[in-house]
Amino acid sequence: STWGHAHGQELMEHFLRGWKWSLVSEFKVSTLVTDFALNIGDSDLQAMQQHYTPSPAPVALAVKPMLSELLDRSAKRRRKGMLLQELGGKTRSHGVAMPALVDLIGRFVDMLIADGTSLDALVWQLGDSEGKVQMLMESIEQIDREREHFLEEEDFVQAEQFFEKALVQQEELINTLLFRMARMLDPALKEKLLDSLKALCTEADDQMNESKHINDDWMHKIQQDMTKIQRKLSEEEEGMQYRNEEFIEIQKRTQEELRNNQRQQMKTWKEITANFRDLNELAVARFKEIESWTKEVEKHERRKVEFNACCRVAAAHAQTLRELLNDCQTCDGLMKSMDEYIRAASRTVSALAHDTHQESLKWGFQEQQRYLTVFRRYYMQLGDLLFKKQKRAEEIDRMIRSCEFQIDFCKETLDPDLQKYKEQLHTLQIKKKDVAERVKVLKETADVQANNFTPHEEDLRRGGLAFDSPVLEMTEESVGRRAKVLARRKEFVNKDTEELLDKEAAEIQLASSTSKEARKTGLSTLVSPLSRSTVRTLPADAKP
Repeated sequence: STWGHAHGQELMEHFLRGWKWSLVSEFKVSTLVTDFALNIGDSDLQAMQQHYTPSPAPVALAVKPMLSELLDRSAKRRRKGMLLQELGGKTRSHGVAMPALVDLIGRFVDMLIADGTSLDALVWQLGDSEGKVQMLMESIEQIDREREHFLEEEDFVQAEQFFEKALVQQEELINTLLFRMARMLDPALKEKLLDSLKALCTEADDQMNESKHINDDWMHKIQQDMTKIQRKLSEEEEGMQYRNEEFIEIQKRTQEELRNNQRQQMKTWKEITANFRDLNELAVARFKEIESWTKEVEKHERRKVEFNACCRVAAAHAQTLRELLNDCQTCDGLMKSMDEYIRAASRTVSALAHDTHQESLKWGFQEQQRYLTVFRRYYMQLGDLLFKKQKRAEEIDRMIRSCEFQIDFCKETLDPDLQKYKEQLHTLQIKKKDVAERVKVLKETADVQANNFTPHEEDLRRGGLAFDSPVLEMTEESVGRRAKVLARRKEFVNKDTEELLDKEAAEIQLASSTSKEARKTGLSTLVSPLSRSTVRTLPADAKP
């Protein structure tokens, strides 16, 4: 019994000296995720930490000044490139979609730059063609002066060549002006830009919605996990508190049992001679109580170690989640700023496209007015040349008919100039074919140019410009000139009729009546002599 008491006392003292030995816990984040049924596991956490930067508090990154400067039309291309690089560096690791959103902003910047410089590009293109327009106008003026000179000199061959050359130059000038107006008035440029803007805005909306969904999903999961951790920790603290209270009760009960045992042992020692057996039993009971107490202490300490490890891991994980949540909120703020930029950039591009198109339409209207002046000059000259060619064709037809008559007449009169008239007829037929082909080409060209002019004529009238159509002016002038030529031709035809036809008809009538009279009377002397200087002598009984 003495040995049992001493051994139990020694075991108790040894335990009191060494019960605080290091207990190693296997509790870690994976255990926490499993035990607490968390949403974000180890792999998810690692993936998230690649795109987010844990932060003790949400950070308001100063990106709005950069985005505002990216909207500024006066900022240089190089400066905007530097701002995009800086924006990418500042927003990196603050959300899964930050690189994609920065790329979208860069594409909006490119569109702003393209639209902002499209008017300058148009000015550059028009400036290049303006030099050609001025050169052609000077060339046309020079050709017209040369033509007028040859008309004064009555060198009609050269004059006609310069007439044709002037029309060719004016057609090239008109084509250049049509090209310029097509560039100025083309709505496809604006429509193409707006279509590209619409497609980019749709892509931006999809990317922004997806990015917000991903970020909101992470935030929701983190908040759920933090709530679970807080709830589980509260439950663990309540359980630990209960176990502490239970341990204290066990400790009190053990201590009370030990004190009772000690008192009984003291009492038994006094009665050792009578109660040695009871003392031995009490020593064994004391040893068992101390051994049980030792196990309870060890069990309690292990619980405390596990609880502390759980609290430590949970607190660290909760802090990580809290910091990630802060960066999610930072990401949310960045996406709001970027969304505001995208909306502002869209409005800016639309406004710039409209302003550019309106300015282009204004230039186009001015160019249409110049085109009207050039077309009027061209179309009047083309009408003048066409009139001359048509009248020449009519004259050639008349000359051909005259040659055909002369050929027939030469055959009747044995005129040796027959071959000359035949050669002349062949030459006239070739000229007729050439002139007819040229008249056909001029008419087709006039119709093509008139069709090209019609839509611009309508635009000018819608723009409030009052003017007479060059097509109508040329037609009226042609009608007037044809009327004058017709009056002159009637005058010559009437004179030919008086001098040739009427005189010939009178002589034929006189000769016919004389012949009839001579046949009736049988007197050939009644026929007029061929030579007017000869006087026929009539018989005495003949009636004059």
